[in-house]
Amino acid sequence: MTRLIKERVLDLLRTGTPEARIELLRTLPPNEFKNSSASLIGSDSPGMVIVALAPVIQQYCSGIDPDCGAVLAAAAHERAVEIWETVPNHGLIATTLSGASTALRTEIRMNGFPFTCSQALGRS
Repeated sequence: MTRLIKERVLDLLRTGTPEARIELLRTLPPNEFKNSSASLIGSDSPGMVIVALAPVIQQYCSGIDPDCGAVLAAAAHERAVEIWETVPNHGLIATTLSGASTALRTEIRMNGFPFTCSQALGRS
């Protein structure tokens, strides 16, 4: 797996093809939710793409791969807010938006604030 960069993930969430999003998921570290998320991440619905990533992000941020989780959480949260503000009938609920930020807080609480997490948030 190549190192995740928030801006690249965010761009993929914004404009990537369903196949490209599925490929991203495939290249991520092992996670018990990847298979169930694969069918949803290829959706044409922008909100469903975010929903598909939620359990994957939670598991990474809970300790399996906190750095990967931090990057995914930051990108997914930013994209979810964009969708919430610009896409009519987006299908997201408020807890979907807060889920990515909660995952990121979990990662920070468990592991401190590592450099990669700082990068994920656009801080240095």
